[in-house]
Amino acid sequence: MENLIKILVFVLLTTGLFGNTDKPTEGSTLQVIAPSGLNLRTQPSMTADAILTMPHGAEVTLLEFEKSEKLTRVEWVDGKWIKVAYNGVEGWAFDGFLTILNVPSHDLELTKEYLDLGRALEMWARHNFYALEIDTILTDGSQTVKYELENNQYLRKMDTDMSTVTELHLEGVRVMEVYQLINSMITDPQLKNWVSENAIFIEKAGVIDHVKINVSPEITIRKTYDDQVKILIEEYFGC
Repeated sequence: MENLIKILVFVLLTTGLFGNTDKPTEGSTLQVIAPSGLNLRTQPSMTADAILTMPHGAEVTLLEFEKSEKLTRVEWVDGKWIKVAYNGVEGWAFDGFLTILNVPSHDLELTKEYLDLGRALEMWARHNFYALEIDTILTDGSQTVKYELENNQYLRKMDTDMSTVTELHLEGVRVMEVYQLINSMITDPQLKNWVSENAIFIEKAGVIDHVKINVSPEITIRKTYDDQVKILIEEYFGC
């Protein structure tokens, strides 16, 4: 009952909030999604001096894009260098560890359990994106709730006697940005490492466009034909 009350209060407080999935432009606000924080550097290079470390969840303002079109890869994350401002200090940061999404921070968006990631993702989506329409479909032995979200995005939660499936489609984001989002929902450092060890990264045209975590529940994150990113968390019960 206590958990149900928390969820109801959470939904009431956050209904109508709009998420941000427009591609970043100069003046955009981004958040640090790297778990250990992100260095602000004097030049657009991993070897440049660090001015300071911006903590996980910190907000920065995008000032300028690097002129080069070349991608840099750091720990399977592809990105470019951008000039940002953080607390009045300007410098360069690797944008592979910055996101236009809101970093999970509420208790209901976080979990210590791998089996609870589907619920955490669902609550994060309901918190951050306005639902234009909610449709519940009941059939024999199953219930599907579909949320039509703003900006052509949607969330679907399907429960049956044999499985629970959580599916979320996001617009204007990168695959590794979403992988880091999922990882940031996990509060246990050992579980974070375990997820990373079981993740398979698949690239296309030199960029990671598909991540698969081959344990139960199985998680897939991939680019779709219409340039969205699809997150699928599938948990099956029984033999």
